[in-house]
Amino acid sequence: MFIPVQRHNSGPILEVWKIQEPLVIDRAGECHVTPADVAARMVDYLGRPGAFNTLEPNAGTGALVSALLEKGHSPNEICAVERHHKLARTVRRLGVAVFEECFLEYAERVRGAG
Repeated sequence: MFIPVQRHNSGPILEVWKIQEPLVIDRAGECHVTPADVAARMVDYLGRPGAFNTLEPNAGTGALVSALLEKGHSPNEICAVERHHKLARTVRRLGVAVFEECFLEYAERVRGAG
């Protein structure tokens, strides 16, 4: 049994998405990825964009930073800390400030500077 298929030449049927380079993290990185829906829910608990600055102490793959940006928070009001260089580079591509160090060392350094 055959079903005739008509081909439409009105343009591409499927959009072609560029596949991003996969981010591979070894076990020593201790990376625990926050699901996008959970990150969005976390951001919903915060106040309105522009009312405060946000510190992301373990930025990881940038799930929380991405959710903040999607909800209208400015990259200028987000500070991320991530000690893993590959992860930090990924988060930096989102346009936020990223400090590549352990959060505890970052906190000690900032406390000493203030």
